[in-house]
Amino acid sequence: MIKRVVVIGVASILGLGVLAGCSNGAGELSNMSEEQVSGEVQSEDPSDIETVEVSATIENMTGTWKLKAGRSPESEINPEGQKWLELIVEPDGSFSGSGGCNGMMGKLTVEAGKVSFGPIGSTKMACEEPILLNEHNYFTALEAVTEGEVANGMLILTGEDTELVFKPASEDSQS
Repeated sequence: MIKRVVVIGVASILGLGVLAGCSNGAGELSNMSEEQVSGEVQSEDPSDIETVEVSATIENMTGTWKLKAGRSPESEINPEGQKWLELIVEPDGSFSGSGGCNGMMGKLTVEAGKVSFGPIGSTKMACEEPILLNEHNYFTALEAVTEGEVANGMLILTGEDTELVFKPASEDSQS
């Protein structure tokens, strides 16, 4: 019986010591806001958000991406209402996807942030003219890409008069 009381007493004293160490200046937790402790960002000001940019590699490009915004050398690309404007990159560098009407496929090369989409093959389905024109602009933009990066979870592909911004397709399924 006495041993239990001593063990419980020692454990209680150690526990209070640990709590005291957290509340003094060592941990600084007591002086931090809930957002600082949890890591949540509450600011709406874009300049407060740290941008993390990494050159594109096959590894960080691998996956299924949905076009969020785009511009080809010829025209803006409209991703709205085009649920199939996607890019699927495989670990071996092959790619596939859809331009809104037709499927596409090919091989891409990535070296030191430089990105090149080889000739793009596609199916030849008949679709309404606006969809085909948008698809043509999307495929043209992919062929004009020369560089890529991943920034804040987005895949950004650029080239002369070209910019394609993709979000992970998994974001659509998490809604």
